[in-house]
Amino acid sequence: MLEALKFSCRESLEIDPKILFDEFLKVENWDDFNGFLFLPGIKRAKFITQTKDLTGSIIKVENMDDSFHHETIIEWVVDKKIVIEFNQFSKPLSHLASHFIEVWEVRKVQDIEFLHRSFELYLVSRLKKILFGLSLNFLKLQFVVTQKK
Repeated sequence: MLEALKFSCRESLEIDPKILFDEFLKVENWDDFNGFLFLPGIKRAKFITQTKDLTGSIIKVENMDDSFHHETIIEWVVDKKIVIEFNQFSKPLSHLASHFIEVWEVRKVQDIEFLHRSFELYLVSRLKKILFGLSLNFLKLQFVVTQKK
């Protein structure tokens, strides 16, 4: 299996982590995301399966470009951490990646709470990994330039 492409970011939290995690569960509001660069906006999201402790819950996401995928909550620590596996991609993403792992983790540094987000992208071939890595470097550069404006 290929090694994952990994990247992360963090931002200080301006809201209580409980509010952030509660908002995450309001999948009916996910259509507020209108897309970013190559990521399509979300048309709708709904729970296919919702467990009592949320671990194992599955959310189906339909995008504005008519693509879709599932998001499976593989770890839920109330107000502290979410680990999500993105999988079952429709085309064209299914030709690029087998799955993604995204982690949201609240970390406290001195008296400031940060949301640390990390991503692991599991691509389906070495060439695609190289090309996607180059595009991610461009995306990181664009993010830095945007943040400095």
